[in-house]
Amino acid sequence: MKAYKGFDSDMTCRGFQYEEGKVYKEPTADLCKTGFHACEDPLDCLGYYHPADGTIYHEVELDGVSAQREGDTKVCGTKIKIGAKLDLAQVIKGGVDFVFSKVDWENVKGGDSSTSASSGNSSTSASSGDFSTSASSGNSSTSASSGNYSKSASSGNYSKSASSGDYSKSASSGDSSTSASSGDFSTSASSGDSSTSASSGDFSTSASSGDYSTSASSGDFSTSASSGNSSTSASSGNYSKSASSGNYSKSASSGDYSKSEAKGKECIAAALGRGVKARASKGGWIALSEIDENDHILDIKAFKVDGEKIKADTWYSLKNGELVEVK
Repeated sequence: MKAYKGFDSDMTCRGFQYEEGKVYKEPTADLCKTGFHACEDPLDCLGYYHPADGTIYHEVELDGVSAQREGDTKVCGTKIKIGAKLDLAQVIKGGVDFVFSKVDWENVKGGDSSTSASSGNSSTSASSGDFSTSASSGNSSTSASSGNYSKSASSGNYSKSASSGDYSKSASSGDSSTSASSGDFSTSASSGDSSTSASSGDFSTSASSGDYSTSASSGDFSTSASSGNSSTSASSGNYSKSASSGNYSKSASSGDYSKSEAKGKECIAAALGRGVKARASKGGWIALSEIDENDHILDIKAFKVDGEKIKADTWYSLKNGELVEVK
């Protein structure tokens, strides 16, 4: 079975070390207990390994797959082969392709477990109901799906994709594309130059890849990641994460204990709230706030990462008005 898997930055998963091209085996496969885990839909990987954490994604082949399933497309097998590494844009494109593969293009219907499909320039696709799927392909196309566990995918220049409902997903691929998903545990992904991705809801995830792209996620524990020169990533909510990669990129995180990370030439990482931290590449800037337990703002300061006094790619917090390195 073809699937997708996320890893930590050192290519480990739950402490186990993997290598590209290698094959690994285990005697049994029991979902969430033993065996090798991956997702059929690459967008589901974002829920387990957030792009803001320096995650690495790979295509994999699973054998000995158990019949167990839960709320998403996570599967478990006894044998796994680690395939090629994927960038964020490829993960998003794979999510769009996965939704398209589930559409019965000749038998479109409405209602629970419904499917809606539209192909052609300026086309429109809408599906409403739990477990519904909506897919639209073509320039200026629109795709919308509403309902728990719903999926929406739109591919083509200037395309739009919107999905509303718990555990919903929205993916849009193409220049100037837009993706928006609203609901707890929702996911929004957009790939293409000037693309926009927005996700609202607790535990939501937003990812956008492409030059001048924008990613915004709102809700406690939310995650926002944007990749591309001059890109912008913003996340709001306690414990939220924001990460932006690319020259002149900006990353902003607001909420208690949130963190912000920016990589690239002359980038900016800003974290505002109680107990926040930020890090940036050499030559970039970090901005931090210091707030006491009574929500009084004690200080807000910005620092340039010179690589010597202030280290590159190192987490810092503001304590007693001074910059402090933290793990």
